[in-house]
Amino acid sequence: MTNRASNKQLSALETFVAEDKKIENNKISAVFTKQDLQKKWETIADKLNEMSGAKKNWSQWRKTYFDMRSRSKVNRAKDRKILTGTEGGTFKKHIYSQAKETALNNMADVAIEGHKGVRESVVIEEEEVGNHCHSQKEGVQESKINRKISNTVAECAIFAKLQAQQNEENKNFHAQIIKLKEEKNANLLRIALALEKSILHSVKVF
Repeated sequence: MTNRASNKQLSALETFVAEDKKIENNKISAVFTKQDLQKKWETIADKLNEMSGAKKNWSQWRKTYFDMRSRSKVNRAKDRKILTGTEGGTFKKHIYSQAKETALNNMADVAIEGHKGVRESVVIEEEEVGNHCHSQKEGVQESKINRKISNTVAECAIFAKLQAQQNEENKNFHAQIIKLKEEKNANLLRIALALEKSILHSVKVF
């Protein structure tokens, strides 16, 4: 089994994609989901794998197509620079298949060459965007967990402080109760002694 695609497979790949604008545009919407796009690429992959040459899954054939399209755009831009005199050297015509030529002719010059003075934007694959979002989501969840832990620790510290204050207040309250009982007992003792003296004094008088 080889992973090198044959010329026949590459030509067929260009034709299959050119025949389906949804695949060629590579745009996902509410009516054309990621799953719909994948099914179309799986169908193309099955057809290509029936030919002699490379045997790849749908994702690998998709990458092959976009790599090939990217190289074609670069070659066409170089050719136009040579033809317009913006790049020196002897002109060497690149060979394009009919499907590729048609696709490139449908592109605006700006789409192929780009605006002068404007840096080319970086295209992020859908998988990379998904991984990036997933990492951000994990970071947000971890941050939320850490905040919850910090809040719980703070609440426990406040509860412990309040409990200590309450224990101290209870301790002072019990101390006051004991003091009041001791004072009451002392007063009762003084009253009892005073009564005893009074009774003894009354007996001596009689």
